[in-house]
Amino acid sequence: MLVAFAAFSYATNWRELVMATRRPPYEMRRTGPRREIPGPAGALEKLPESQMKGLSGAKEVLGNPQAPVKVWALVAPVRCWNPAVELLRAMHKKHPNELYVEMYNMASPEGAEERTKHKGCAGIEINGASKVPVVMADGTEREVTLQKSPGQLYALEDLQRALEQAVKKAQKGGAAEAKAGA
Repeated sequence: MLVAFAAFSYATNWRELVMATRRPPYEMRRTGPRREIPGPAGALEKLPESQMKGLSGAKEVLGNPQAPVKVWALVAPVRCWNPAVELLRAMHKKHPNELYVEMYNMASPEGAEERTKHKGCAGIEINGASKVPVVMADGTEREVTLQKSPGQLYALEDLQRALEQAVKKAQKGGAAEAKAGA
């Protein structure tokens, strides 16, 4: 009886092994619906991805260098950066006097030079900092790291909130300076 059990067990395992070797070794399995990174509310309308444009040249500068909020961005020449570039452009249109934006294409010589100056990879800095405190919608404060492309360490909403809060802080500071000067 034991011999029959051993033979049956060996035979079924052998068949399973044969079946397993006939399947492709790595199957791509989707665990659920594809999760989209939601776009920012307000400043950036829903544009089709085909209309979102990244940097066309090596460098793009928007605004007055004397503006109180300075944004520096080193952008990789890939599609995942297009929404962030469009958001920076839209935020500059919304706050032209308060926002100065410098964007560099990481693949250009200018971008490579900026990369060595800032000792980092693709990312965004607001007033010289890539880690910025942001008050979230629920009132909690969180430190957002604006390194790499949106969707990895931060969402577009985080970037938009950080920019809005930096502009608001600069406007309050400017109002306080105007009161002090008067």
